[in-house]
Amino acid sequence: MAEPPKKAGTLKRILTSVGIAVLVILGGILWRSGVFDTPSLKVGACVQQTSSDSVKTVDCGSAEAQYKVLGIKEKQSQASGRLGACNDWPDTTSVYWEGRNNSSGTVYCLQKL
Repeated sequence: MAEPPKKAGTLKRILTSVGIAVLVILGGILWRSGVFDTPSLKVGACVQQTSSDSVKTVDCGSAEAQYKVLGIKEKQSQASGRLGACNDWPDTTSVYWEGRNNSSGTVYCLQKL
């Protein structure tokens, strides 16, 4: 008896490996672009500035509350946060951007309490 050719099995393994590699690369690109990021704050939440580039959520009735979130714009560059991303909320007194450097992130439009 003659053995069946093994090329089909080898080709299937190669195609599967290439497919997995493509999915991993695509997933990495999407992750770096911020597609899977979700806002960590909600409209109406109150925050306290904990450093020059971070805030934490606090109870709006507490003495720690410094700002209230008026609006949120996702998939914005850090520069766009400074250049009018919060124009829809005229009571904005401060802007907080959260994201990865050199990538898109989320702009939070804050009002001083």
